[in-house]
Amino acid sequence: MIKINVLLSALSMPRLYVIVLMLFVVGCAVQQPRPVIFEDAERLDNEGVRAFQEADWYRAKQLFSKSLLLYQGLDNQERILFSYINLIEVALAAGDLQTADKYLTSAAEMTQTEALKRHQARIKLLFSKFAIMKRQFTKAKQFLLVLLPEFDGVEPKSTPDLIQLSAIANQARVAIGQDLDAELWTQRYEQALKNANVDSGAFQGLLLRFKAKILLRDNKYQQAAEKLQQALAVYKASLVQHGIAVSLSDLGQLYFQLGDWSKAKRYLIRANMVLRYIGNRDKIIKNTEKLAIIESELGHVERSHRIRKWLATRKKNQLAQEKKYLPLLEGKDFLQLY
Repeated sequence: MIKINVLLSALSMPRLYVIVLMLFVVGCAVQQPRPVIFEDAERLDNEGVRAFQEADWYRAKQLFSKSLLLYQGLDNQERILFSYINLIEVALAAGDLQTADKYLTSAAEMTQTEALKRHQARIKLLFSKFAIMKRQFTKAKQFLLVLLPEFDGVEPKSTPDLIQLSAIANQARVAIGQDLDAELWTQRYEQALKNANVDSGAFQGLLLRFKAKILLRDNKYQQAAEKLQQALAVYKASLVQHGIAVSLSDLGQLYFQLGDWSKAKRYLIRANMVLRYIGNRDKIIKNTEKLAIIESELGHVERSHRIRKWLATRKKNQLAQEKKYLPLLEGKDFLQLY
């Protein structure tokens, strides 16, 4: 039996990555000897999946790029497509939209062939995630239209599979981003989770964050904070690092809006500690910009100045595409600001 590992970002959202392994099993009555190059490529895939799960984007990219070369050397078109999918997921996780766009174009072309048409839904889901990250919500809705199940009110007419569940989650993200039918799509996502009987901290954490965003929109700050705390607890229990970082950042942003500088500072620093590990440079910079303002509001003028200087240096050196995969905080890093 041959197992092919392909990453499926089940939530398919910016700032939120959840990994599900899709196992494509190929068997035959008589096992034929396989070339060593094929086994090497599978080994690289397995190591790449582990690196992705550990949020080591740089190593994941290296490993999947190497396995891609090996599959290209065998002209194994399906495996080449799977490698593109893996590299797209890594690029989106690292915020490297340029690389993601390149591989999405290649993958979309491959799925036009008869042999690979069955993977078109997977590619459309990735295109929707890419569009959401660029805040191109109208374009994202076009990709999602063919992926969504039919609904009777908030009830899906059939039990959604993982692709459909991810599409519903993306549609909810679009609805919240556009402030259009946000409650409806959040309810549909919640019902779809129940029907699919998915017991995943990543899925449940996202639902709680959706609810928090709607509460924030309605200026219900205390209730929103409670939902975010629940999401944080769920993500921690499941060790979903990106979810932990996003929930902490959202809590920091909430208290920043309220002018509760001490709480905002505490959550943003905690968020940056997690982001430092997973290497999300852009989010660290955004959080640290808020910290510079917070320190000024707290009367810590010298520290605020030091943070602004740190930010100016990082932005000035910004950022070769390859460096998006590496931790921001080398040398005089964020830790030295506190």
